[in-house]
Amino acid sequence: MKQITVLRSPSRGTNFYRIDNPMHFVKSDVLMREVYLPVENYIKVLTGSSALFVSMPTDKHALWLIMAARAMDIPVICDVDDLLTADYGEAYKDHLDCLDLATVIICATEELQDVYMQYNTVLIENFLDLKFTSQKRKSLRPTIVVRGSTARKEDYEHYQDMFVEIEQRLQPKWYFMGYTPTFFRPILDEVIPFSEPMKFFHKLCDINPHFIFHPIVDTPVGRCKSKSAYWEAALCNAQLVTTATWWKGENIITDVKDMALPVKPAVVNKAHNKKQIDKFKQLIYDYTSV
Repeated sequence: MKQITVLRSPSRGTNFYRIDNPMHFVKSDVLMREVYLPVENYIKVLTGSSALFVSMPTDKHALWLIMAARAMDIPVICDVDDLLTADYGEAYKDHLDCLDLATVIICATEELQDVYMQYNTVLIENFLDLKFTSQKRKSLRPTIVVRGSTARKEDYEHYQDMFVEIEQRLQPKWYFMGYTPTFFRPILDEVIPFSEPMKFFHKLCDINPHFIFHPIVDTPVGRCKSKSAYWEAALCNAQLVTTATWWKGENIITDVKDMALPVKPAVVNKAHNKKQIDKFKQLIYDYTSV
């Protein structure tokens, strides 16, 4: 059986979309061996591997592992789901060095693929293996999930007025799954924080919200972000309330005045899922057969 070495970070919330879920579909044909940084012996770790899969490399440890793989003629599949800019300093430089050495780069959005057009890229969008199920009945009181890490702080602060407007319109129960803004305090002071990313999907289905609120500033970085929140909304039959007016799809609300109960049932695009799964499987098979 062919083997692929997967470099992963335990702190990255997108692991499910960009590693766990996709790799689930090739496990019957390709043995997956996970490694975490720092690695003591690169050659020992990579021996026997048909390919190295790296998601969003941003440091020298990842760069050294990629360099070792290329020296051993092992193809490097680099998965990218975010746009880094020069503001990230040394991490940005290391990231570009990693991309320069990659055999192929998976981009999560068309916008990212446009940015990295000078490289050998393939577009594979986020998708969900719908093995999670939410409760069928939603609470009588409106429930809103706000999702995003501390990296979303500026987005939240940019749209402070929207938080206030939603609160005044619905007086919902708020769940902050990730960063909790300090500027916002609901009338009933119900802010339920959540900080266990590995249990994110289980908790999301347990909450079974009416809406997922996803404020995002229209910048080059914002435009390149993947539609994770969209698929999460579909997962729990919620409506996505977002400022990303460039996103297209069912159950997307871009004006808080359109928020209303009951919510429309979500549309799960199974054809999209199958297309992304097939593209991922083909890519892994192509580069583990070299």
